[in-house]
Amino acid sequence: MILSSTIMLIALLSVSCYALELAKKFDAVGEARPFDKNALWRNLADYADEEGFVTKAKLKAAYEAKDEFGQPLPLPPKHIVNHEIDTDHDGKLSREEMMAWRGLAHKYCRTLGDASFGCVPKCPGGIDTMNGNPNYFLEKYSVNTLRNVNVSHPETGVKYYAGSWTPAQKMAVDHLLSSVLQKNIGGDIVQMGLKDTHSWKELRQVVVREGATTNRDLYLYDSFEGFPACDHEVDTGMCPKVGSERVSIESITREAAKMRGEALIPNIKSYKYSEIPGNSLPNQIAFAVLDGSLYNNVQSMLHKVYPRLSMGGKIIVHDFGWEGYPGVQKAIDQFTENTRGVKVRLPGGVEGVACYMAEIVKVTG
Repeated sequence: MILSSTIMLIALLSVSCYALELAKKFDAVGEARPFDKNALWRNLADYADEEGFVTKAKLKAAYEAKDEFGQPLPLPPKHIVNHEIDTDHDGKLSREEMMAWRGLAHKYCRTLGDASFGCVPKCPGGIDTMNGNPNYFLEKYSVNTLRNVNVSHPETGVKYYAGSWTPAQKMAVDHLLSSVLQKNIGGDIVQMGLKDTHSWKELRQVVVREGATTNRDLYLYDSFEGFPACDHEVDTGMCPKVGSERVSIESITREAAKMRGEALIPNIKSYKYSEIPGNSLPNQIAFAVLDGSLYNNVQSMLHKVYPRLSMGGKIIVHDFGWEGYPGVQKAIDQFTENTRGVKVRLPGGVEGVACYMAEIVKVTG
């Protein structure tokens, strides 16, 4: 008993040391993106008068304008325009004032449009290995420091997240799913959103590798109609065209058919996420991967999946915190504020996290 308690104490101290080192590592805000000094003038040139001034009325029109995707133009926050860029406070912007502005250095990126203004990504790195800087999230979310997950790679320069599933994210999903299976958490495996058309194969591979196919099924859900319309109030980053990135149900069905006679052949379901009938979901879910990109998609997925999640089960949400799809974090924040027993963490390793991903754990019923 004494030996067991000593081992447990050593393990707890070890985890605490990892957490402390991680906190020390990310004291700094992070490295800003390159600043394009011409970006602001380029975005406002069409609103300038013959003398090169953008008046208050024209600036208001620019903030109300939408691009081809129905999104606001990439402009800095109004309070920055008023206090940092309009240096003579005469209510209008000159080209000289715009060119003299020093950008959004040391401010976090709100949308992808901010990138040209030299903002700081919320979670830079974390592409090939779990070494992303989670500084933006640390006040609200903890880091789940997974053990033995990092592989040393030579420095290959700064890489920026582009919304696709990264090697670090896939590594995290592998370890998290393995932990659920090794703990024998009851329930099936679910993936909603199949933009990465091969990711479900990796889930299946983990289950087969762990020898956990008995009494488990794999369920795949997608609308197979591409993106729905954005909600511009909450999806303020990218707004994909309706129907874009459509996944072919025929292609996935063909891939599943090749596994005839093997264990864990996926059940493929085609529904709009807001209309998934309860009886199409497994009664008990051990592990789920949600890739919805937009606020309404992710909200609907969470409300469908979480009530059926086993105690100790995990939900992985893709694109969490990324400025390209800010609606994802908004959906999770709203869901967790209104739901008891939810714990949100950032999966990572001793060097950082896998950007941009959230791990949701059901800790109480």
